[in-house]
Amino acid sequence: IRQCTLRGDWKLYGTYIHAVRGVTAIIGARAMSEKARELELACVNEDAEFILDNTEDVLEELETLLGNIQGALPTEARLDVGLSDEDRDFLTQRLSGLKRALEELDSTAITDATRALEARTWDDNTLKLLEEISNYILMFDYEDAIKVIEKIL
Repeated sequence: IRQCTLRGDWKLYGTYIHAVRGVTAIIGARAMSEKARELELACVNEDAEFILDNTEDVLEELETLLGNIQGALPTEARLDVGLSDEDRDFLTQRLSGLKRALEELDSTAITDATRALEARTWDDNTLKLLEEISNYILMFDYEDAIKVIEKIL
């Protein structure tokens, strides 16, 4: 995001800030999601001054949020053996789709897959793994998100 502001690449900036808005909304960080929405709207309106004036504060808040999340995440990916066959099939299907969306940088499919996964009730271990994946997505670290998905699959 910082690189986009330096280069004035508002199209890519808009893609990234849209992802921040979606993921923060999914994890319940509503204030952060609203700030990202405002930046996304400024991007659509080509309001470079607003973007440049507000991006760094939002990124600092995001880094704090990510640090808080990071402390609660597991270090190894493993599924609870207590998952039902139905839950395991759903998880496998959605994670496969999420992996594909990450590889293709398809922000809409990433948001859809993440929302579908987070809408379901999971055991604590699976929920922590999904939060770890969401955290990587939030940081645009798609490679590490894919690595966690591959460990699960």
